[in-house]
Amino acid sequence: MKLETLEEFIAIVKCHSFSRAAKALYLSQPSLSAHIAAMEKDLGFALLERGNGKLALTPAGAAFLEYAQTLINTYEEARTAGRAAAKEQPPIKMLGMAPGSRVFKILSVQDNPKITFVDTDYNTTILDALESGAVDIGLCANYTNVTASRDKAEAAHISFVPTGCDHGAIAVMRTNPLAAKTSLTSSDLENATVTISSYAHFDEWKHIVRSMLKDISSLKFHLNPLESTNDLARENLGNSLHICGREAIDQHYLHRDDIVAFDRLDGKDLVYSSGFAYRTDSANKALLPFVERLTCLMRETREQVN
Repeated sequence: MKLETLEEFIAIVKCHSFSRAAKALYLSQPSLSAHIAAMEKDLGFALLERGNGKLALTPAGAAFLEYAQTLINTYEEARTAGRAAAKEQPPIKMLGMAPGSRVFKILSVQDNPKITFVDTDYNTTILDALESGAVDIGLCANYTNVTASRDKAEAAHISFVPTGCDHGAIAVMRTNPLAAKTSLTSSDLENATVTISSYAHFDEWKHIVRSMLKDISSLKFHLNPLESTNDLARENLGNSLHICGREAIDQHYLHRDDIVAFDRLDGKDLVYSSGFAYRTDSANKALLPFVERLTCLMRETREQVN
């Protein structure tokens, strides 16, 4: 049964005539009669009584009319709602982040466009996610000093906006001699091995760690490839160091009694450059204003903290 046939049935009732309804609907009367007859056959009962030049609803037709009008009205409401939604901008796809993170809290209290958070595989970089269209924007470390990453971003119309620095942290096992110290110095980390658990992020984080620990030239780097953050939360670091953002350290290791974390070195905070990466060629018109606003909010928040 088609909605058009329901509308034809309602038109016949309104016009109280097959011929007048056919004219109003720009149909021939035989075609209209055939449509109604087919619907009655499909329903299994008569809708209209025809005879002696009169047209009237059967009891079944009167009951059916009420629901037919409801169906047509519901369809019109659905079409109106759909057309309105089609005119709206789609939600901005943002790389997922921990609910307790600073950026997530900023977004929660601000009047922002629609945002949907997208979780990616542990070994999917922000550049991969942006290039594939999985996300429109994401918070990340500054990759622009890594030649391969910078070239990949430029080819994929991805831009980076620095918003300042994020705090880093060093995690070690309690069995590591460094865990007994109350604070770390550069000399403590001479010849230390830094474990990086994502093969996709290895080169990028090697560069970031060197920028945080720039006075230590003897660092060694070891790849221990893992497939998920769940694996990371159970990783045995041995005597090596795990170095990343402080929020990530808290998220992955806060529940573990066998891990000790340091967020200062030589009495100074560990920091690294960070910001937002986004698609400059995105069809979502809400993205660029959102990037500008979020960048300002991030910088204002950092100034208040500092």
